[in-house]
Amino acid sequence: MPKPAGECIQAIRTWATQALTKYSRLTLDLQTPVARISLQNPPLNVIDIPMMEELGQAMAEIESRHDISVIVLKGMGKNFFGWS
Repeated sequence: MPKPAGECIQAIRTWATQALTKYSRLTLDLQTPVARISLQNPPLNVIDIPMMEELGQAMAEIESRHDISVIVLKGMGKNFFGWS
């Protein structure tokens, strides 16, 4: 028997919240065929050791998805890797 719509919506919200909280210094948005990684380490989005670890985890997650063929990397805010 199919689940009620409200139950499905709640499951989707729970999944989305888990995906957003998985990383503290970046966000990973997977929308076939594109993976978008947004760096969030203000003010300059410097790639430090903790961010490198999260980038490695995100890349491993992307690599496990055969439906992803493009990766877009961007910095949140005004600067990206310290460039203005």
